[in-house]
Amino acid sequence: MGFWPLAALVFGGALLAGLATPRRASSKHPAPPEPQGEEELWTPDALARLGTPDTVAELVAQGRAEELRGLGYSGELPPTG
Repeated sequence: MGFWPLAALVFGGALLAGLATPRRASSKHPAPPEPQGEEELWTPDALARLGTPDTVAELVAQGRAEELRGLGYSGELPPTG
């Protein structure tokens, strides 16, 4: 028996063994949330989830009151200063 038939037999056996091996189910856990330190807090989704009066006051203090209005914030804005 030559080299190539033996190599084909070994390769075929490894291929069949790999195909016959049961696969694990993929993880059903959701992806971990993005760290809060890196999340942009002025997006509409973040404001809806995390927005507090302190968050709004901080954004107004940064001069972003018009951005809040543009994102659909309809509450009363604290005075700047």
